[in-house]
Amino acid sequence: MVRKLLSLGLALVLAFSFPLATGAKPATGDIEASWAKENIMSLLDLGIADLYPDGTFRPDQQITRAEFASMLANAFAVDPVDRPSFIDVGGHPAREHILAVAGAGIVEGYPDGTFRPDGRVSRAEAVTAIVRALRMDDIRGYAGASSYSDVPASHWAHDAIETALRLKILPPYLRGSFGPETPATRAEAAAMIDETLKLKIARGSIDYLDETTGTIGVRAGSAIRDYTVDDDTVIYRNTTVAPFSNLRVGDAIYVVTDRFGTPQFVKANGVITREDVATKMNHMTRGLLTPSDLQAIIRGDWDALGDSIKSKIYDELLARGATPVEAAAIMTQDWDSLKNLGKKRLAQVIADQLGITADLAIAVLDRDWQTARELAQAEALEQLLGQILFQAGA
Repeated sequence: MVRKLLSLGLALVLAFSFPLATGAKPATGDIEASWAKENIMSLLDLGIADLYPDGTFRPDQQITRAEFASMLANAFAVDPVDRPSFIDVGGHPAREHILAVAGAGIVEGYPDGTFRPDGRVSRAEAVTAIVRALRMDDIRGYAGASSYSDVPASHWAHDAIETALRLKILPPYLRGSFGPETPATRAEAAAMIDETLKLKIARGSIDYLDETTGTIGVRAGSAIRDYTVDDDTVIYRNTTVAPFSNLRVGDAIYVVTDRFGTPQFVKANGVITREDVATKMNHMTRGLLTPSDLQAIIRGDWDALGDSIKSKIYDELLARGATPVEAAAIMTQDWDSLKNLGKKRLAQVIADQLGITADLAIAVLDRDWQTARELAQAEALEQLLGQILFQAGA
């Protein structure tokens, strides 16, 4: 009897603390003054968001992990890869939604096997989950200063936040600072999800390219549609933010446009080229050398490099004990004269200047693109792990 009463009490608590689809209109004044009124009404009309039993939406209330999971599951119709098990969601009204989005890899539980459905969701966590739902969480390597003073490049959610900003799905009042650890409100969650649903996604392959006009012809089946990119469009090819010129006909492509059809992101994958390697290395070296400089090194075209770069490498060779004759031979990549010694010296100097390993530099000099790409990715991962470990020990 006691167990039944406890179960009934728990059910009542959950019923009055978790939104339920009541079909009622929002209580007068509950969302009328909210900056996200239109977004909230849109999600209510679509059945993505729910009201509380008293007819309120409570836009300024911090959203719980369970509530957010339900919105995500309703909005993105996720197809879970597996069904995780959490020890604390057995009788929760949002259990199925929680398991669905967690199984799809959009949200995560905790190492102790809990989901903590009544816990709060930070803005950084909310944005990261939405970017994952869009399958854009692999975008890395934004150049330039961070858009928010409190989200440096080393922040774990930096790339997701930068992606969301470029997709124009963030609350309009977030300027200068983001507040990544601030708990997200129900209005913020509703607005970001609603704005995300207004985006349009096209998948296919590149049929043709016109760099002069920035036009990409995307083929999907027998249909071809043109997309014209501009300076604000982020182009991402083979795991790296890249210029338009890196794209190739035949690339598999994923285009995300705003509600007006303007491309915000272009993700492409295809055959690895020397331009890909140069772009990747440029990001890894934080722009120390331009892609043109790196491609010139790859080609052995030292005349195309700026005098300051050539002088720096030449002086470094002399400092390492090379004679002027040896240094000159190395700079012209005269391997027949210097055999492997000269090549290794040049690779080590380039590696030191760029902050990469000698193995990666040798792979580039040998034009071994596959090895260079694998090494570049491994080094990027190593740098990321180093940042994580450094921050954890700080």
